[in-house]
Amino acid sequence: MLERMLFRLYLPSVLVLIGGWILSYLFITTIPSTFAESKMLSALATKASLAGGNILWITYAAVALMALYSTYRFWSWSNGNECCCKKCGGVVSERNGRYGPYLKCLACSKTTDF
Repeated sequence: MLERMLFRLYLPSVLVLIGGWILSYLFITTIPSTFAESKMLSALATKASLAGGNILWITYAAVALMALYSTYRFWSWSNGNECCCKKCGGVVSERNGRYGPYLKCLACSKTTDF
């Protein structure tokens, strides 16, 4: 159960990292090669490659912050300062649903009311 909880804690940061890699790849290679063929858009080709590098660094910063937040939540939970599931004791995530806010466990996927 601990492995599943850690996987769900760190999954958003991994998805942002993969999305940032794909976006920067598009901006560094695909878009400049497409724009370089046109006379009017050739100036945007160099700007797109520069933007791709910036997107990559922004992605790294966002992933680092997200991973630090996930690590802080896990540390708080292990010290007993974080809300935990009533059934298994795992870290819970606050969500808003059709009938109001509720808690979803990251370890066992059970939902409970506040």
